[in-house]
Amino acid sequence: MQLSEKEKNEVRIDLARPEDAQKAQLVFYLTWLDTYPNEEYGITREAIKNRFAKRLTREGLAEFAAKIAAPEPNTSFLVARLGKKIIGVCRLRKDQEKNQLSAIYVLPEFQRLGIGYRFWQEAKEFFDAGRDIIVQAAVYNDKAINFYKKLGFTDTGKRFTQPHGDIIIPEMEMIIKNQ
Repeated sequence: MQLSEKEKNEVRIDLARPEDAQKAQLVFYLTWLDTYPNEEYGITREAIKNRFAKRLTREGLAEFAAKIAAPEPNTSFLVARLGKKIIGVCRLRKDQEKNQLSAIYVLPEFQRLGIGYRFWQEAKEFFDAGRDIIVQAAVYNDKAINFYKKLGFTDTGKRFTQPHGDIIIPEMEMIIKNQ
């Protein structure tokens, strides 16, 4: 999708609000469907649909809205808005020993428009400057890996499998060392 300069300037990065739960969860769902299916690792679109089935119910959305309303300490959940549409989400966490970039997801049709970079700018404001910044990416997600490399992250060499319900995603850790 092409956005005009005017539309790009209309994209706002805001703290998520409880009423954003459904649209934010939809961003997670659609980006997961676009990103994670992988035949080699046995990750199917059906498995992803199953993972989100409960999250997209009235009860699941109410739980998510409650988490947005009362976030855990040292966390931030951001959304990218274009008008009334949420087109991206970002989760951040500060731990005692590190900063964690937990998620940046932008709807596929809005990728490569600078929205992920704008989330990154907000993340740097949120994080503690004296701590390393860690991010995890699926080992086969070249788009994300290259994006994080452009931001300055380097591969730590650490590999692990991360269970997300019934889906097991092989991941790698990337880092920006505290200067």
